[in-house]
Amino acid sequence: MNKLDSNQIKFIWIPSHIGVTGNDRADALAKDALSIDYVNSTDYLEFEELFTLIKTYIINKWQLEYSNNNIGHFYKSV
Repeated sequence: MNKLDSNQIKFIWIPSHIGVTGNDRADALAKDALSIDYVNSTDYLEFEELFTLIKTYIINKWQLEYSNNNIGHFYKSV
């Protein structure tokens, strides 16, 4: 006899996020989304596109900080 055969397994839902700030609002928005008749599936970014945008933003931010900083000015000219 398998050990699992002698035990009972129960699956239960526990609403652990109720009352947590933001989750109630997220639940309300998700419920509202169920009533939307039309979903435009082209208004999203793939992970690679998002990663590229974030990487570009970070590089541009770093370059701006580097260019506007006078510390190490000598090394910038090398």
